[in-house]
Amino acid sequence: MRASRPARAGVRRWLRARTARLRGGARTLGDVRLETQATLDLAIDSILYGPDTIETLGKRAQDLARSTGDAPREAYALFVLGRAAMLRADYGEAQRIFLDSARRWEASGCVLRAPLALVYAGGCAIEQLDFGAAHHLLDAALMQHRRMGNVHDAATTLRSLSELALNEGRLNEARGLCDESLRMFRAIHDPNCGARSAAVQCAVLCASGEANVALTLAESVVATCRRTGASQPMLSGGLRALARAHAAMGNVVAGQKALAEALGVQRSMDLNRALPGMLESAAGMRPDTEAAPILLGSAAALRERLRAPVLPVDAEEHERCLAAVRTARSDPEFERLFVAGRALDQNAAIDAALVLLDGRVPA
Repeated sequence: MRASRPARAGVRRWLRARTARLRGGARTLGDVRLETQATLDLAIDSILYGPDTIETLGKRAQDLARSTGDAPREAYALFVLGRAAMLRADYGEAQRIFLDSARRWEASGCVLRAPLALVYAGGCAIEQLDFGAAHHLLDAALMQHRRMGNVHDAATTLRSLSELALNEGRLNEARGLCDESLRMFRAIHDPNCGARSAAVQCAVLCASGEANVALTLAESVVATCRRTGASQPMLSGGLRALARAHAAMGNVVAGQKALAEALGVQRSMDLNRALPGMLESAAGMRPDTEAAPILLGSAAALRERLRAPVLPVDAEEHERCLAAVRTARSDPEFERLFVAGRALDQNAAIDAALVLLDGRVPA
């Protein structure tokens, strides 16, 4: 039987505490290499604690690795610093760091880790809408993962390539890539990562006019996330895919319910780049309400803060929502409410969206 989410959270805290103790013991013994590795492990285990914590640990590990000439672990420290830059939404800097990490891993003979850094660099390129660079990096990473038999990492890279093809409008290719990713995750019995690929496939199916198939798949994604106690971002993504499928089929009430639940999950998440699109979708569901232009203003401010551009796959819905809300208001009134929305913090924006969707003030 799989443990509950609180139980697994307790296990993660215990592991983090154990790693911290190991790091302290290594320092006491003067074992610099062991301290370096423990510091790197602690940094990765501290992702949920934000970029400042990760960066501090990454820089410490970098200094320790340099002091012993440990090139592979110095490359790993750079990878950690890239993750910190990603959490700050500094995707240009993160891409540069990941590429440096990949080069150093390659030069030190650590060929198993090098393509992982390339995948992250490719993801950063997508976030900057640099699809040419993303192709180059992800294709190179996939080739290396396949050559070395890294099944899980290859499946993850295929998912990223599917998202890239989706944003470029190559729907058949996107579907094929995602199908392969799903098959690989199912073969290694990884339901959570399989659910992430299935959520991408839902977007591909909706874009292909197959919302009925997307709906069934989205329902299975949400069920998997609940069963396995998946992370909050994964559950939120599954619920958003469910809301999108319902909306595409004209199931207004069901779509609003799924989107409201996805927004509720967002409360515990910082710097989540999916939130602006979710606020825009909520506004588009009730464009005649006073809250709709407020939500658009909040989404615009969040996009600027998170450096989250409108991806091509979302552009049509984005423009449709904006047009519908503008049509329902005079220009001066729209601008007044839009500006008011820009001043809302994340929780206030979520509150406003939930009130719009279900008419009740959230707890």
